[in-house]
Amino acid sequence: MRHYQEVLKWSRITGLLLILWGAMALQFAQAQSRNILIGQASSIECVGQSMMYTAEISGIEEMHIDFSKYSWSIVSGNGTLSSRSGRTVGVTWNDNNGGVIRVIYAGQITVEMTTYNITPATKSSVPHPNPSVGMSASQTMVAAGAAVSLSASGGTSYSWTYQPASGGIYPIGGSGSSVTSPALYQNTTFNVTGYNAAGCASSRSVAVKVIKKASVASQVTTFNNTYNAQATPGANGTTCRWYNAATGGTLLAQGTSVTIASSQLINSTVHVASYNTTSGVESARVPQKVDFVRVLPVIVNASPSFLCGGGEVSGKININGWTNQVNIPEGDDAGNITYEWFNASQQAIGSSQQLFLGSVYGSKTFYVRVTLGINNPISSPLIPFVVTSGTQPNPPAYQVNNCGETVTLTGANAGETYHLIIEEREMDTWHQVANISSTTGVFNLTSAERLSSTIRYQAKIANGGGCYSVPQSIATPTFDLSNYSIGKNPSAAQCGSDLTLSINNIQGYAHFYSEYLWATSNGRSFTTTVPTLVLPQ
Repeated sequence: MRHYQEVLKWSRITGLLLILWGAMALQFAQAQSRNILIGQASSIECVGQSMMYTAEISGIEEMHIDFSKYSWSIVSGNGTLSSRSGRTVGVTWNDNNGGVIRVIYAGQITVEMTTYNITPATKSSVPHPNPSVGMSASQTMVAAGAAVSLSASGGTSYSWTYQPASGGIYPIGGSGSSVTSPALYQNTTFNVTGYNAAGCASSRSVAVKVIKKASVASQVTTFNNTYNAQATPGANGTTCRWYNAATGGTLLAQGTSVTIASSQLINSTVHVASYNTTSGVESARVPQKVDFVRVLPVIVNASPSFLCGGGEVSGKININGWTNQVNIPEGDDAGNITYEWFNASQQAIGSSQQLFLGSVYGSKTFYVRVTLGINNPISSPLIPFVVTSGTQPNPPAYQVNNCGETVTLTGANAGETYHLIIEEREMDTWHQVANISSTTGVFNLTSAERLSSTIRYQAKIANGGGCYSVPQSIATPTFDLSNYSIGKNPSAAQCGSDLTLSINNIQGYAHFYSEYLWATSNGRSFTTTVPTLVLPQ
C-alpha cells in the first residue's frame, strides 16, 4: 500500500513538469517582432553636409542590443555613408534630390525567455540646397601694412576669418556681406562662410599676397659720378624700382642692377622698392645713402718763386663727399684712409695726405690714389694731378695826364690786377706811402699824389697767385732843352704858307705836360697843349 502511494506521488510530479515544459516550448515557438526606429540629429539637412542618423529598437532596452549587428545601406539616391555598421552613421547627400537609407539588425534578440524578430527600417530624405557663395578682394597683392576690402554674395548672413602664413585662424568681426581686413604684413588667406535661410552654408576663400621690402645696402661709396645700384626684391616682388624720394618723386630706373647718376639724386639718397610687374604693386621704399666721393689734389705751400716762374711746392689730397661711414664689415676701421702718390711714370713716391713735390718749373704730372677701408677696401682710380708753376705778368704800359691827375695802366690779362704804388722822397730815400689796386687800370689821384720832384710811381700787374710783374717806374722828367730841338715843316719858311714847329724827341714824355709856352725873338709868345705850334702865313 505504501509503495503504491510513492509511485502515485512521483507520477503527479512528473506530469506537472511536463505541463510546464510544454508551456515554455509553446512560448518560444511563438517569437515576437520589434521595429527599428531611425532618428536624425537635426531637422535641417543640407547638400554636401553629413547628417547623423541613429537606430533604436522599439520596446527593447539598449542593454539587450548588440550595436555591431546594425547594418546600413543607401537604397536610392546619390550619397555616401560614414560607416555601414553601428548604431549611428553619417549620411551625406551629394545633391538636393536626396534618397532613401535602410538599416537592418542581424539576428534576433531574446529578453527573459522572449525572442524578438527585428524588422528593418527605411527613411527618405530631401536635403536643402546650399547657397551659391561668391567672394572677392579689392586687391590680391598689397604692400606690407596695407588692408584690403572683402566682399561676399549669395547668402543671407556670413562669418569671416583669416589665416596668416605664420599659422592660426582669426575671426573678422561682422556678419555682413563686406568687411575690411586688418593691416597685412604676410601672405594671408581670407575665408567667408555664407548661410541661406535654411541654415545651409558654403565657404569660399581668397589669398592675398604681401610684397615685402627690397634688400639693399644702407650705404654705398663710389669714386665716380655714377654707380651700379643693386638690390634684391622682397617676397612676391619680381624686380625693383628706384626713386629719388621716399614717396612720390621721380622713377629713376627699374631693375635689380641699374646705373644711378649723382645728378639724379636729392641729398645723395636713392629709394628702392620691390615691384611686381604682373600686379603693378610695389612695396614701401628703402633708402640707400650714396657717397659720391671726389678725390681733389691741390697745391699747398707754394714758394713765391713757384708762383712767378717755378720753385718748390707741396701737394695735398682732399676728399670731398665722404661721410666716413663707408659700408664695410662691422669691426673694420670705417675712418681708415690710405693715400698714394706717384710720379709721371706711375712709380710710388709717397703715402701721406700731404707731400713735398720738389721744384716744379713749367708743368709736371703726378698721380694720386685713395683707398677707403681695410677689410673690403674701396679704391679710386689713378687720378692725374698736373702741377703748373706760375708765370710773371708782363709790365704794364702807362699814360699819365697832367702830372698824375689821371694815370692809366694797360696790358693786364683776365684775372690780373693793376697796382699803382706811390712813393715819396725823404732825404734822398724813397718810401712807399700808398698801394692802390684797380681792375680797370684807371687811377684818379689827388693833387698831393701827383708827380713832382718828391713824388713818383711804381706800376705793376699782379696775377691771381700773387706774382707781380717787373715794376714800371713813373717820374716827372727833367726838361733839359739841350736834349731837344725844334723842327720845322716845311724846313724853309715860304711866303703864303703855314709853318709848323714841333719839339723833337719828346714823344715818350709829352703826356707829362699839359701846356707848352713858345716865344719868338721879336717878343711874340704862344701857348699850346701839344708839343707843336702852327704859325700862320
